Amino acid sequence: MGCGATQTAALAFGGYQPSKVATTVEYDGSAWSSKPAMGGATADGSGAGTNVAGLSIGGSPAETGVEEFTGEIVQLDYKTLTSS
Repeated sequence: MGCGATQTAALAFGGYQPSKVATTVEYDGSAWSSKPAMGGATADGSGAGTNVAGLSIGGSPAETGVEEFTGEIVQLDYKTLTSS
């Protein structure tokens, strides 16, 4: 399952390896990186949304749940820099 908004922002989750997995990975245009795992292993469902706001919908066997992925929030604290 997966979702994404552009060629440089994608999210893939769940699947088989060789049994169902709860793995979540994100693509930033050049590399894949691990993200927090899903609440439960699932496969054969649907994905919707973007890499920062995605949904896993349904799955196998006959799962009807929906799981939400919310991307990381990055906070930058800065100081005034001066040169001498």
